[in-house]
Amino acid sequence: MTREEAIQKFREMWEELSITGESKKLSTALLQDEIFQIFNDCYLCEYSKKVYEKNINYVPENSKYCIYCPIEWPVDVGCLITSFQCEKRYFDSYDYDKLHDGLHNGLYALWCDAEFEEDRKKIALQISQLPERK
Repeated sequence: MTREEAIQKFREMWEELSITGESKKLSTALLQDEIFQIFNDCYLCEYSKKVYEKNINYVPENSKYCIYCPIEWPVDVGCLITSFQCEKRYFDSYDYDKLHDGLHNGLYALWCDAEFEEDRKKIALQISQLPERK
């Protein structure tokens, strides 16, 4: 999968979720049509993991494959480029107070936790429109 294909499929998936308000990425037509499991049910993760595996000798020792994510996630959600910028809080803490302190809630984490369909739609639309990383 090329960078362009990953971004296109990522946008299509999140645009669909912004319309349907579904709470599972696997409910999207794109992922249902895939023959093979997409890593983390995310086209960007699938792409980034492949690039990481190809370039493993060229990355700092503690880096994660997220450094190759082609989308620029908001930096004001408490995430570093090397550490799951989309869902940072799932890996930081399961302490309820910390989960909702505004520092550990990446957009994807917020979408996962949204109780209401309308909230999921709004967050999914935001995700679908994130800019490409230069």
